[in-house]
Amino acid sequence: MAEGMQAGLGRIARELRDMTAWHGRGSGTADARAELARLWSRIEDIVEHRLDPAAREVSRDARAALHSTRAQIEHGRDAALDAAGQLRDATRAHPLVALGIAAVAVWAVASLIRARR
Repeated sequence: MAEGMQAGLGRIARELRDMTAWHGRGSGTADARAELARLWSRIEDIVEHRLDPAAREVSRDARAALHSTRAQIEHGRDAALDAAGQLRDATRAHPLVALGIAAVAVWAVASLIRARR
């Protein structure tokens, strides 16, 4: 996004420079040419001193947020896989208890559904 804005401002600066050269061909255009040159210089300064650092900072912050988010997703995935493995191991070690828990869970959900009707 910032690169596109920088490219756009650079294009405007080039157009102003070209306009300065074009306007300089006629007579009595010294003031207009000087004003265009001043504006062109100002745009270059803005791009160089304000936009570039801001774009770099936004890019750095986005990379840090992406890295943090990836780490959190990997941690959550690992925790879910560990919990699934523990549940699988507990179910294999005590199958009758697992069936009893499943039956109670089905009964609880069915009771909630009937209560809403």
